Amino acid sequence: KILRVQPNVKRIYLLLRASDNESATQRFCHEVIRQDLFNVLRKSLGANLESFIFERVTPIAGDISDENFGIKDSILREEMWNEVDIVLNSAATTNFDERYDIASGINTYGALHVLNFAKKCIKLKALVHVRHILESQFNMEETLNRTSGLDINAEKELVEEYLDKLR
Repeated sequence: KILRVQPNVKRIYLLLRASDNESATQRFCHEVIRQDLFNVLRKSLGANLESFIFERVTPIAGDISDENFGIKDSILREEMWNEVDIVLNSAATTNFDERYDIASGINTYGALHVLNFAKKCIKLKALVHVRHILESQFNMEETLNRTSGLDINAEKELVEEYLDKLR
């Protein structure tokens, strides 16, 4: 949407989980540009879509769960810190079966790494942090795996027993 409503945007650095920038660019081409969300631009720009996008978007290989997003290239990091004026973070895992270290690395430490990175951006005007919300209606005594084996009274007793041990 940014490219559609702000076509004169100077540069968007797009962090993609990848091993190197070539892989990030390939992932961007195959998993992002081909999406329906680019249909409006595709209709108006036609064959010029990719050149329009690559004049404005730089795919960057990295990982939000690493400090400085795992960007090893110090020249690129400095360039980003000197040029970036808006940081937008929407990275998250919503997989409830995810290993805890991976989920906390992305959802908790990832947010901290974004904040720390943004603090180094000398032209920063805004830091936008978007959280994904799971919307699904639950009924009382229903669990995430849709079994109805939840006994709230047994859960309360367990908590009370544990609290008694701590007292």
